[in-house]
Parts: sequence; structure tokens; C-alpha cells
Amino acid sequence: MNRFSPDLVRNSGAVVVLDPARILLSFSEPQDRARLQESLRSLGLELEPDRDDGPATDAPPVEAINHTDTRFWVRSPRGEQIADRQLEDVTGALGRQLEWLGPVYRAAGAPGRAGLHCPLPDSLVLLAGEQGADLRAVEDRFPIRQTDDDRRFADTVGAGGYRRYTVDVSVTDSHRLRTLLLTEAGDDVDEVLHENMPMVLPYTGRLSEPLSPEQWNLDRIVASAPQDGVLTGWDYTLGSGDVVICVVDSGVDLTHPDLWVLPGLSTGSGASGDDAPAQSFAAGHGTMSAGVAAARAKNLRGLAGVAGLCPVLPVAFGNVTDWELYRGLHFAVDAGARVVSMSFAVFGTWDQALVGGAIQYAFARDVVMCAATGNTDRRGLGYPAIDPRVIACGGSSRLLPEDRTTGVWWGGSTFGPGISVVAPSIDVPTTVPHGTGTAGGAYGTDHVPGYGGTSAATPHVAGLAALVLSLRPHLSADDVRVLIESTADKIGVMAFQPAHRNGTWNERVGYGRINVLRALQAALRRRRFIDLIRERVHLAALARALEAHQDELVRMDETGAGADSALRQAHQLLLRLGRDPAVLALVHDVIGDPGLVQKLRDDQTAILRDRGVVLPAGAVGHVVDRPGAGDGAGPRQALVVEFGLPGLRCTAQWDPESGFSARFEPGSPASGG
Repeated sequence: MNRFSPDLVRNSGAVVVLDPARILLSFSEPQDRARLQESLRSLGLELEPDRDDGPATDAPPVEAINHTDTRFWVRSPRGEQIADRQLEDVTGALGRQLEWLGPVYRAAGAPGRAGLHCPLPDSLVLLAGEQGADLRAVEDRFPIRQTDDDRRFADTVGAGGYRRYTVDVSVTDSHRLRTLLLTEAGDDVDEVLHENMPMVLPYTGRLSEPLSPEQWNLDRIVASAPQDGVLTGWDYTLGSGDVVICVVDSGVDLTHPDLWVLPGLSTGSGASGDDAPAQSFAAGHGTMSAGVAAARAKNLRGLAGVAGLCPVLPVAFGNVTDWELYRGLHFAVDAGARVVSMSFAVFGTWDQALVGGAIQYAFARDVVMCAATGNTDRRGLGYPAIDPRVIACGGSSRLLPEDRTTGVWWGGSTFGPGISVVAPSIDVPTTVPHGTGTAGGAYGTDHVPGYGGTSAATPHVAGLAALVLSLRPHLSADDVRVLIESTADKIGVMAFQPAHRNGTWNERVGYGRINVLRALQAALRRRRFIDLIRERVHLAALARALEAHQDELVRMDETGAGADSALRQAHQLLLRLGRDPAVLALVHDVIGDPGLVQKLRDDQTAILRDRGVVLPAGAVGHVVDRPGAGDGAGPRQALVVEFGLPGLRCTAQWDPESGFSARFEPGSPASGG
């Protein structure tokens, strides 16, 4: 890479050396990571992976790479120098959205990849000369400018402070311009510094809350780690204030200093806060559940929940009735909750048709629901965990090995068909109503060390769901479930059985114990498939197709041809299908969602009924594999509906590449599903 200097001397005198096998790409708009990876591979390059398979170093084997939506670190797979011709190929192949490509340098003494960074080509940091020169004269002479925000900040700092400038990369870059400024700006500029972006994220996933060292449970699920230098889930996110976790329970202490609590709902006669015992619950049960899911992170107080930057929406039971849950779920959805945590399990006492209606209301709006399997220490899940639209959360132990068959207590976790995943369910540190916790010692009076049972396991899973949605807010509830189940750790000695939807499974631990790191990494890798319904080109194709059917009906009316014919009925039915919002919503969800595809193949009738899709009488629906889609280059499935009329076979297809189409053939519809 002759276009970049082999080394740079910083103002401190330290020298950084060019890594000729790496570059940083910057785009003007967010990029699809999977597609970019494919383009780079065709050029003999690849995105920098989290796992470094190169020569052994003293660096961690897995590190979080500082990819963003618009900036991506790229390397030569075998470590050879990237030639200038390859750089030209990259510029030509990636198009106008590629703003610039920058060199990567290595700082001396840093282990492994930790010292790799890019002195950004599009910015410089300047310090005015000793005489406090007005740098606006420098702006006039050189292709640099301050953004309004940078200027306001620098003006606030005042004379003697640094100022950040954006470099016009269409004219030059910061590397060439820095040399020019140092030689030609004279006394106006005292220092010219690069803005440096590290390749490896510097986070370690450890927080400084006083009780963080006691939170073994978060280390076990790889949200955090007991030592520095280990990649964890928290290196990716601690949550988002936009992702609300509803805790349906005995209420949540509205004034707790270690919780972010939103205005909630009391569904019965109790208070929405959790300051007194509620029937069927121990005092503080809801506050304890809320703390596991979302005790505040980065507030230097108490401890941190799994999703410590997410708010909690409390829904308080009064009498713990099915109506109260029905009302509470509706409230949670309408109030904007993305996740619902339900640390309870009832066995045969609630009307499942009533509660099921609320569960469907939430599920149809992509709210992730998590519920406890129960603490019976036997087979047979409680409700609502047994509902397939709910993630059924069992418990795992603190002691190793995590094998309930050897007598290690799991908090009495209920198991059996329907169990999804497990999470820590014994000795879990958490919050309690203000002033009622363990007196004295490390925990003070707002926290306790020993929450247990599947009530403790459930908010772990809910917190993970909130973290996934914090990274990928557009994922469906089923997407989140797939990620959580497919990335779980296989624990215990009981054999895991294949041929389950999201990997191997057994009735003791479901798909296994949740792994926050693996789930979030999978969420980041999850490809954004073409949105068939919202993508402008497909809407246009659908509109053209429907217009053609409408025009044909008009022609029939004008000519009097086939007024009562099967052909006319076919056009009318295709218009109805093409305009049906329930059909369009189903098509939208099918594309790229293997879970929903499998559900359609297993029980099409139930899926269509639950989603309000009404097909023509005798119609048959298919999810078909698209030719050539198995190479990962695009969506794998298309949706086909076939129906018959006298002497006519009609086929409607929603394809993720070509949009909506229909055809008519003589004969009868195909049988089967």
C-alpha cells in the first residue's frame, strides 16, 4: 500500500507502523453487513472477524471489533499486503456510497490486535499557536471546516482548547493535509493531531456497581466476566431506553434508587408500587424480578440487571386473576413494552381462552413474552409458559456441574415438553423494596443476595430479549426467540435430541442455558432480508399487477365477455388476495424467517387462522424454496397460493425478488399442502 506512509510520528514522538494487510472503509449510508462481506470476498478481502485465527498472541482469542453501521474494518484473509490495485478495485466495486478508505496502523507494545487503529482520513484536531491565532484564517486557506456542533463546543472550551475539523476528502485526506499544515500554516497552528478510531472495542463488560463482584449469575450467562480482557455480551450493549421491559408481578417499588421505573398499572385492588405483601406473592417479589432484568447499570449503586439501561414498566396484580393478566398484557402492549417478564406459573386455574386472547394481542404486535415454568420439580409446565407463543423459562444452578440428575438443586425448576431455555435460579442478587433488604454487610437495605426459583430465571431471559432488541429493534418476537434458543449453552448430562426447530433440545433444560454474548453476536450477524411489502420496488410491482387485473375486469364489463365466467372470478379473487393486509403481513414475515416457514409447513391451518388470513375456498398455500437461494445470496422462500375454478387453475406468488405475480392454466388446482 504505497499510497499510505509506512509509519506516523505522533506529537508525543511515538511512532506507529502501517499494517499493510488492513484498511478501514467508511460509507455515507448504513450498509448490509452480509452483502458487504460477499462483495469483499470477491475482491480477495474479508471483514475483520471477532475471532483472530492468526498466530498465537497474548491477546484474547475473541475480541469485539469496532464495526459500525457505516464503518467496517477489512483485512486480507492470509495477512498478505493489500496492493494499491486492490484498493482501486474496492473503490470501484463498492460504489458512490464509499466515502473513503483509511490506513490501519499498529501501536507498539499493545497485545494482539488491541493496538490497531485508523487515524481517520476525514478529520483533524488543531490547536492554535501560542499567540492564540484565529484559526478561521486556516479554514479559508485549507479544505477543512468545523461543524456547527464542533464549533459550539470549542467556543465553550475557549482559547487554548483543541478544535476538531472535518477534512474535505474529495480534495485530500488528513494524512496529506497534516503534513501541509505543519509546514505551511506557520505560527497559526501549534499542533495538528489525527482523530484515532480503535479497531478493537475497548470495553470489558464489567461494571463498577458495588455488588457487581457478587453477580455470579451474570458471569455464568456471559453478560459480564469476572476478569478484564474477556469479551462479554455487555461489550455489545447494556440495553436501550427505547426498549421497555414490562414486569407483570406484585408491583415494583416506584422509588427504588437502583431501578428506572415508568408509570405502570395496578390491575386489581393493590398498589402499583411494591411496598407491601400481595396475595400469592412474597413481599417484594416484583421488585426482585425487576432487579434481575434491569437494575440500573452505570449508576455506581447496588448492582446491575441483565439489561441495565432499559426502563421497567410495572403491572401489579391485585388478586392474581386471569382477567388481571388479560388487562395487564393489553396495557403493556399499548404502553409500548417490547418485552414482558412473568415470574409466575399457574396450573389449571386460569381460563386459557381469555388469557390466550391477550397473549395473541401481544404476540401479533411482536412483544416478546417470557414466563416461568414453575417450581414443582416435576414434569408439566405451568401457564402461561406452556403457551407456544411464550418463552418458557426454567432454572439452572449455581454449582457445577449444572446437572440436576446428580442432586444439585435447581430451585425446584419445572421441566418437560414446551420448555425453551434455562437461566440461573438460585442465589441471585437483586433489588428489594427500598429499606427492606439484608441489613448490614455489602447488600445494605435495598438489595438481597438470594432470590431464587424460576421467578429469578425468567427476568434473566427477559433481559436478554431486551438486549437483542436494543441492538436490532426491528426484529420480530419470533426472531428474538430463535436467537435466544439457538445460541443457548448445552448443559447437564441428559442427551440433547436433534430435529427440533432451533437446534438440539431436551426436556430438562430445553435448548440450554442462555448465553448473552452468543445471542447478541448472532443478532448482529442476522441478515436484513428484503422487505417485500415495504420495499418500494415491490409495492410498485404489486400495484402494477393489481392494476392489470382491474383493467381486465373493466374490459370484460365493456365487452360483455365472460360476465359470469371462472376467469372473471379468478381476477376478482386475485385482487382480493393482493390487497388483503393479513396476506401482505404474512408475506412480510415469511421472507427470511425460517421459524415461521417451518410453522406454515407443519400447521398451515393454525397459522392462517391465528393471523386472520382467509384464502379462497379450496385454496392451497405453499412455502416454496427459491432456485439458487441456498447459497445465502438472498431470501430462500416464496409464498404461493393455488386455487381452482371450473376448468381453471390459478396460481398467485409473492416472490422476494420479483414481487407479486399470477398465472392461469387450464385444469384443476394441485392437491396437498
